[in-house]
Amino acid sequence: MYENLSFINCGGTYCYVIQGYQGDVLIDTGEKRYRNEIEMWLLNFNIKIIILTHGHNDCIENAAYFSKLYNAEVYMTEADYELAKNNMSRSFYACGLSGQLISSAAFKIMKRQAEEFKVNFIHDGHILATKYGIPCYIIDLEGHTKGSIGVYYAEDLYVGDAVMNVVYPSFPYICESPKAARRSIERFKDINPKRLLFTHGEPIETKHNKAYLNLFSKHVIM
Repeated sequence: MYENLSFINCGGTYCYVIQGYQGDVLIDTGEKRYRNEIEMWLLNFNIKIIILTHGHNDCIENAAYFSKLYNAEVYMTEADYELAKNNMSRSFYACGLSGQLISSAAFKIMKRQAEEFKVNFIHDGHILATKYGIPCYIIDLEGHTKGSIGVYYAEDLYVGDAVMNVVYPSFPYICESPKAARRSIERFKDINPKRLLFTHGEPIETKHNKAYLNLFSKHVIM
């Protein structure tokens, strides 16, 4: 399942590296409190590009630091760059019982202020890192946040928090637009990825995976 995957789990938040022949892509940067562990892991790589799947602090708090350390360009959507400046600037819904249970912990993370960083804006259909031999296709996955994106490469879809896999693959526990989140999940059918890779939860293979297929049952929220 994990063949050709490079990732680290820090406090339940997963960061990934896609390796190219002249440089590597880091997807999400984790929380500041795990910076040392992530930096040690990144010694194995040559980070040239950082892609942020959305603007919540648990994904962006090390963006400024690693961007400066590796002289790496940071990419995210314009909508979520505004969110990155202040996670409390937009309201969100707690979806289901799980969302209600984690909402207080989410508030604590969102109240922190991440160090500001320079950014290049991306959008649905954008292709990055072709010069490193890793054409990463950007997929609009609005819902968890207005500017949430996925990264598609080599039949793998890095979904950020568009779906979470804390216990099993499920609707995002919190989201700005549940309706948009449902539409984004429906996009998976057309993309038909071999694997899903989450910000929260271990990667899964999609083929014949009942938990994955259950995501498309419209009556299922959590």
